[in-house]
Amino acid sequence: MNKKYDDWEILDALHWDLEYKIPENDYALDKKFPPNYLCGIQAKHRGEYYISRMYKKPTVTLIITSWLGLSFGAIHYYGTLEISIPDMTKEKEPSWSCSCWGIPAFNNDKITLTAILEQWEIDKYPHNYKYKRVGNRHRGFYGKDSIEARAKEIFNKFFGEGWEFKIDNN
Repeated sequence: MNKKYDDWEILDALHWDLEYKIPENDYALDKKFPPNYLCGIQAKHRGEYYISRMYKKPTVTLIITSWLGLSFGAIHYYGTLEISIPDMTKEKEPSWSCSCWGIPAFNNDKITLTAILEQWEIDKYPHNYKYKRVGNRHRGFYGKDSIEARAKEIFNKFFGEGWEFKIDNN
């Protein structure tokens, strides 16, 4: 019997684990993602046949945001990795695609970057880290260079060859 997710009936998942959702935080990543991640899945949705395809080079994009100048005392830089995942395209009309959020594996395409809390941070910002300990993870970074270093570390460890790394400089 084929697996069903909402209105999606999976005809052939190939070897992909459709229950696995990309973790929302970098420290929860536990496996390497090949550049053809989730490609080739065959499904039926509302009477139409679909296949998952990647139409551009698999890309991991670093998005840097900041509260700089907006929040006094905040740790000012935050980083997110946006992962390109395949589209579900109609088998007979490959230019027509739709999202398939009902399938867990397609539910997340963003990973929040974190830094490891150090003692000097607790000493300098005791009000920010009142109930934290050295070694805990937190989202704030003190500069873009440290976010980029963490992003490249995650990229090299879990993505790498076949993937493209980009930094969104908005």
